[in-house]
Amino acid sequence: MDQLDQDFFAEYKRLEKLCSEMYSDRNGVSRYIDDMISMSDQGKILIDSWENDLNDLKHIRWLRNRIAHEDDPDQICNKTDLTFATDFHERIYSGNDPLTLLNRLKKEKLRDTEIQESHVNKQKDEQSSPGKAEADRNTLLAIALLILMLLSFLFKR
Repeated sequence: MDQLDQDFFAEYKRLEKLCSEMYSDRNGVSRYIDDMISMSDQGKILIDSWENDLNDLKHIRWLRNRIAHEDDPDQICNKTDLTFATDFHERIYSGNDPLTLLNRLKKEKLRDTEIQESHVNKQKDEQSSPGKAEADRNTLLAIALLILMLLSFLFKR
């Protein structure tokens, strides 16, 4: 195995360790890939790098397996593969990986939907019942009438 393959293999193991800790599973990168596949419908739409990241993750996993299981004297990976493994590790660690970005966007969308629904419900409530100012006026008018009736009753005696 040449030096680049050794460096790549070490970097892949570092990525695997991080993903394994996230999933509590020794096949962390595979679990990450499985999650990306299961969320691809949304991910492709919302995350620009989704397809490239998924394909690159599958590719570096394949390279890792070749290095680990083949006795190939030729260089297996290239500098781009090493760079991707390193960068992807950092993206996960910093919360800028595709799954984290997708979850963040979904939470923001849910929060925005809840805010919109709250405003719509408030408007419906205001339209379906008399306005607060009108209700306050009616209450004051009723109190004033009661006072006048009470005064009228007291002065007649």
